[in-house]
Amino acid sequence: MSNTNSWIITDRLKIRQALGSDSEFVSKVLTNEKVRQHMGGVIATFEETLSHIGKKPQLLNNFYIILLQNTCEKIGLISFPLNSEIKESELSIALMPLYCKKGYGSEALRSMRNFWLATNNTDHLYATVSSDNTDSISMLETNDFKYIKKYKERSTSHLLYKYEKNT
Repeated sequence: MSNTNSWIITDRLKIRQALGSDSEFVSKVLTNEKVRQHMGGVIATFEETLSHIGKKPQLLNNFYIILLQNTCEKIGLISFPLNSEIKESELSIALMPLYCKKGYGSEALRSMRNFWLATNNTDHLYATVSSDNTDSISMLETNDFKYIKKYKERSTSHLLYKYEKNT
């Protein structure tokens, strides 16, 4: 998925790399109150986030947009940020609250996990979740991510999970 014309298609979703025209949506997700409860580290307002992306549009290269296949409505983000605890990239999924608990997260997780493994020629992928985010913990465990350890970052407890491809 190296160019903006590439899509990952699932049964109900389409996932593509973020474009410049997605900056408002990315800012909307990152500053949503419910999303922020579980993401941590996001302290800016919508306007500040949008302005920051406007000054550094290359930041959008780190995001993938999740859309409903039938309506093309944008419902969430996926990224692979560097985890400072393990010094490796990890999978991060943020859905707008209206689309949580409908299986979209698991569907996006499976397709992007497979994309990441193939694109990066690796056999594993990490994911971190706040210890109080029971829905995401369940999603990771249901999709074969195994608990590794608990750690604290900026006074927030996180759980580190790892997926290993069967070889």
